[in-house]
Amino acid sequence: MITSLDKVDLKLISELKIFYKCYYSEDNKLFNEMYLPWLLHKNPHGDGISVNIRIENELVANMFLVPIKLIKNGREKYAYYATDVLTHPNHRDKNLFVKLIRCSIDFLKEQNSCLIGHPNSNALPGWKRTKMNFQPIIKSFLSKPSLCNKRKIVTDISQVSASDRKDINDILSCSSNLIVDSNMDFLTWRYINHPVRKYNVEFIYDKHTLVGVIVSVKFKGIIDRVIHYIAASGAEGKVFNSKPVPRIFSFSGIKDDDIYKKYFYGRRIGSEINYFMTDYSSDSSCADGRYISFAACDN
Repeated sequence: MITSLDKVDLKLISELKIFYKCYYSEDNKLFNEMYLPWLLHKNPHGDGISVNIRIENELVANMFLVPIKLIKNGREKYAYYATDVLTHPNHRDKNLFVKLIRCSIDFLKEQNSCLIGHPNSNALPGWKRTKMNFQPIIKSFLSKPSLCNKRKIVTDISQVSASDRKDINDILSCSSNLIVDSNMDFLTWRYINHPVRKYNVEFIYDKHTLVGVIVSVKFKGIIDRVIHYIAASGAEGKVFNSKPVPRIFSFSGIKDDDIYKKYFYGRRIGSEINYFMTDYSSDSSCADGRYISFAACDN
C-alpha cells in the first residue's frame, strides 16, 4: 500500500476516471471533461493536490485538497478544503479514509495551512478520529425581504468595472472577520466560469458604491439559496435584505448578540451541516471560522 501526494496531470485524470467508475454513475460531474482541470488547475488561489492510495499499482482511494486564501484585517491566511473523497468499495476494511486524512495533515503542517471540510454523516467519524477542530453546526435562515437596494446581475467579467473591483478588494481587506479572499479573479473562476453548475452572481450597491456581493443558486420556486456573500462593514442589512423575496443564508453558530441575526427570521430551515476548520500553521490559531462561506467547498 502506497500513499502519495500528487500534482494532477492528464495521466492521473485518466486513472481517476477509471477509479470513479467503481462508485459513480456516468452523469457525475467528475466525468465532465472540464471539471477536474477547472477545479485543480484554474483556481487563482493555486493548484489543487491529489491525495492517493494505491495497492499493487491500483488506485483505491483519493481525495483532493483545493487551495483557498482567507483574509482578516488585511492579512492573508492559507488554507485548503477537502473535496471529492472516495475509497474503493472493495477495500473499505483497510482504514483508507483515515490514511488519506493523516497524509493530508502531514502536508498541511509543512504548508502552515488550515484544512476546511463539510463532512456528511458517513464521513464524520473519520474526521473526528483525526481530531479536526469542528466549528458550530451550520444552520440556515430566511432573510427578511426589502425593496430598497440597487442590484446588478453579473454573467460576464466584461460587466465588472475597475471601480467594482476596487470596492470588492476594499471590502475584503477591511473585514474584521476571517472570510474567503474572494476578489474578482476568484469570483470569476469559482462561479461565473464554473463548468457544470450555474450560479447567480449579484452586485449590491448603495448609490454608486458596491457594498456587497451575493452568489446564489435556485432552490425552490422564487427562493434562492445563497452559497457565498461579502458585505461591507455597516452595510450588512443592505446586502442580506437586498431582494423583495426572502433568500436562504447559512451560518455557523449565529449567536444571540450577533449583528447579523436581526436581518433574518428566527426560525431555522432545512438540514444542518457539519463543518470543521483545523489550523496547522505556526502563527496564531484561526479558531473562529464562523464567517467562512461555502466558497470553501465545491457547493
